[in-house]
Amino acid sequence: MGMGRWILTLFMLGAMAVAQTATLVKVQSENRLVLERDGKRFTVRLAGIASFATAGDRQKEVPWQLREKFSHKAQEFLLRKIPVGTKVHYGVIDDGERGATYVWLYDEEVNYRMVREGYALVDSSDPYLPGQLEMRMKMAMKYAKSRSLGLWKESPALMAAMRVSPWYRTNATAYDVRYAEVEKRAGRSVSSGAEKRPETERVKREETLHLVQR
Repeated sequence: MGMGRWILTLFMLGAMAVAQTATLVKVQSENRLVLERDGKRFTVRLAGIASFATAGDRQKEVPWQLREKFSHKAQEFLLRKIPVGTKVHYGVIDDGERGATYVWLYDEEVNYRMVREGYALVDSSDPYLPGQLEMRMKMAMKYAKSRSLGLWKESPALMAAMRVSPWYRTNATAYDVRYAEVEKRAGRSVSSGAEKRPETERVKREETLHLVQR
């Protein structure tokens, strides 16, 4: 990761961002890793990464079999980025006193890359993700969706169905406007108005049938 990215991430995480090092032992799920340090193994959760098993308000719209398939593909992506045995550097966002230990991986900014490359959804309910990083993650998800990357290419309607959250419904217009401003400054064209939401019942049924038959 470039020095500029390190500085940006350290600034966003503030005092909690002091880097720690451990070895990756196992990828348990798309947002849980087993690490080892000084001979002790422990589980951490990737801050800002939603679990496909519970993502979305209307869980019945996406069958659990497909949620497992998405999870496996996300895990494969993680292992390509950080194979088992890799020494990873991370910042602790929450120390686990209230449950799981939430971390941000500095190596290739894995939390961010999972979302930007289309293999994860942002966990809008994560209370421990700093606000600036949360906005950056949501912009990364918008980027992956708009360019049909990763799972957004294979199953856009089903990914969108899982992405729906109270935060997004409440702030959709403001968020779309903010994203359009950033894209415009970067010299990329963005269609006017709120994003097009293709999650119709017909499209979701077609994607579900297609994936189940694979």
